[in-house]
Amino acid sequence: MSIINRISIAWTLIALCWIADPKLGSGLGLWLLGYHESPIDDQYPALVSWVYYLLLGTAVGYGLYVGWTERSPILMIASVLTIFKWLIIFLFMALLLTMAGV
Repeated sequence: MSIINRISIAWTLIALCWIADPKLGSGLGLWLLGYHESPIDDQYPALVSWVYYLLLGTAVGYGLYVGWTERSPILMIASVLTIFKWLIIFLFMALLLTMAGV
């Protein structure tokens, strides 16, 4: 497999994790597949969570592997930041609320 293909696959997996995250409230990829939050307990089915976390682990592991072997520090940083996306989103929203004066 060529270098470009491996890096493209790693970036695609990371982007998919950011788009299809069921915990962000939008979960666009899951919504397109027909999965919606339950109005009773506001949770997705256990199978959806298992599949998402397997995807997340695969994306992070493969991103770190490809980033290390291809000497791509940006891909390695993006892989690690994918784990901490909740912290990033929280800090970004806090910054926006602070700038808005709320």
